[in-house]
This record gives sequence, C-alpha cells and structure tokens, in this order.
Amino acid sequence: MVSNGWEDDAVSVIAKGTNAELVGDFCYLSSNNSRPGNCNKESKTRIGKTPNVFGRLVNILKCKRISLPVKIDL
Repeated sequence: MVSNGWEDDAVSVIAKGTNAELVGDFCYLSSNNSRPGNCNKESKTRIGKTPNVFGRLVNILKCKRISLPVKIDL
C-alpha cells in the first residue's frame, strides 16, 4: 500500500515480488494518512472519539476514593 501524495504517480513499490497497491488514504497506528497530506479526516476522527472516551472516565472522575493527582494523570 502506497499513498500517492507525490506528483510523480509512477512510483512503484515491490514487496516480496508483489506490487504495492496505490491508495488515497489509509489508517496506520490509529492515525489516518491521506494523499493530500491534510489532517481533516484525522481531526474528525479524534473529535468523534472524544465523547466516548470522556464517557468512560466519568465514573473514575466522580469517585471520591481516587485522589486528585491520579485523576489528573489520567
């Protein structure tokens, strides 16, 4: 898989005798990479995940048995 972000679309990558597929965007290590190199899709993905993550933290943040420094480290 190769992102076609270069002007020269004649780039050819061969791995184990197979040509890599040319793609416009892909996800690698939870990061969205796109052909033009902008971060619009990445930003939208992260913003979309935020409510879910904070929703899972609500019980921890409300718990009085967990100290404030530990909550801040989260």
